[in-house]
Amino acid sequence: MEFNSLEAKVAQFVTLCERLRAENATLRQELLVAQNDAKKLNDKIDGARLRLEGLINRLPADVVDAKTVEVSLLGRTYRVACPDEEREGLMQAVAYLDTKMSEIRKAGKVMGAERIAVMAALNLAHELLSVKLGSGFDLGQAKRRLSAIESQLDAAIAKQEKLF
Repeated sequence: MEFNSLEAKVAQFVTLCERLRAENATLRQELLVAQNDAKKLNDKIDGARLRLEGLINRLPADVVDAKTVEVSLLGRTYRVACPDEEREGLMQAVAYLDTKMSEIRKAGKVMGAERIAVMAALNLAHELLSVKLGSGFDLGQAKRRLSAIESQLDAAIAKQEKLF
């Protein structure tokens, strides 16, 4: 009886070893495929790096030396070239854009950062055109008219000062 039990256990052991050997062979094959894929990806990365370095070397010196500012939109960080005197305006624009993009994401109708960015760009372009073209109002024209009125007021004040 013990021999039968021992023989059954040995048979189970042999079956298990054969199954593990087959699984091991499959895993080795999958590992080789994954290693080949990793090598191909690394080759592509190296090629892209070389092309990028070539492009950077062809850029004018003032572009390469431009100061960069790190900004964040929807939690993703970007580096943007920006002169020091324009930094504050850029940061205000980033804050405004991030708010608009967050509103679009919270609405839940648009998914993906790229699509959200496109929708935000369309909304901002619409806002800008509404200010420029909407209801006949032109911001530039309004500034010119205000300047002309200011000049007329200055002239009237100058005449009044001559009277006293």
